[in-house]
Amino acid sequence: MLIRKHWFAITVLLIAIVGVGLYLLATQPPPETVKIYKVVEPEKPTEQPKAQAPVDDTLQGGHVHDDGTWHAEPHETVSDATNPDSSADPFANTIPIYDSATMRRLEIEKRNAFYKERFGLGPPPEGYGYLLIDGNEVVLNPDGTPVLQQMELPDGTRMEYEIEMIEGFAPTREQWEHYQQLKQDREVALHRENRAEAARIQTEITQIEETARGLGPFGGSGSWMIPGHLDTPAYQARLSKMEDELRHKALIHMGMEYLIRPEGPEIYYVGPR
Repeated sequence: MLIRKHWFAITVLLIAIVGVGLYLLATQPPPETVKIYKVVEPEKPTEQPKAQAPVDDTLQGGHVHDDGTWHAEPHETVSDATNPDSSADPFANTIPIYDSATMRRLEIEKRNAFYKERFGLGPPPEGYGYLLIDGNEVVLNPDGTPVLQQMELPDGTRMEYEIEMIEGFAPTREQWEHYQQLKQDREVALHRENRAEAARIQTEITQIEETARGLGPFGGSGSWMIPGHLDTPAYQARLSKMEDELRHKALIHMGMEYLIRPEGPEIYYVGPR
């Protein structure tokens, strides 16, 4: 009854509501378009079959690179030196400190190994070594046995001497004999006060000294360790005499023994005089 009585008013109200809604709809801006992005996944490369060792390769010790290449040799392993183990002994690579007796034993073993490998010689008697020329030749006695040098003296001295080939007065036996004769003739001329003859002879002597030169075992090099209480001029003279005797044995070895000339009870001289 109520609707029928007020139908006109209700109709006008509905029309007004619809009109207002249409007006608002027309005046509002359209909503922004919602964009949906789809993540594109990269194409997966075609999976290559894992390389295997060749069928006829019986070693099976190679490896495969990332690109599938077969490599016959195995990868080199990283040494412990570059990647030390933290649990390893930190003193494992420390050089041990030897006492003097141990160092001396190692020195003798090294020298004996050199004699064996280079010259085929067995070890010399204890405290001795073989006399060498420039480290390339063993000095021999006339009977063919190697010349020994006493390298460890009973008083505690240690010495090692090696002959050196150097240029010096190296006349032949004939030149040497003529040289000695000329010196005697000069002395006779001087005794007779024949100075002109003595001068002529001296010129000939000088000519031989200047021309009769060549390589010979005239030099030497050595090392010594002398106890302090023995380092005296007299003891040094004793060592010098030992060196001279070794050089004389080298001269005999080379067939130049005629150049050995004693100049006193303990001192020897080789060369023009």
